[in-house]
Amino acid sequence: MKPRIKLIGFDSMGTRGMGTVVDTGSVKIFIDAGAALAPRRYGLPPHRLEEERLNRFLRVIYEELIDT
Repeated sequence: MKPRIKLIGFDSMGTRGMGTVVDTGSVKIFIDAGAALAPRRYGLPPHRLEEERLNRFLRVIYEELIDT
């Protein structure tokens, strides 16, 4: 199996974090297994779409962690 690198929940993807999975086939390494939202950005609370994005990334993180 070729090593697989999967990027999960980076700032540019809508949440704070840098969740990364490295899977070599025999070893699976999860780097920064978390994601969050800024409580207030420019004085505004998180938008509904940001909250939906966060929930999506948290589900992906959970699924990756169970699949080890």
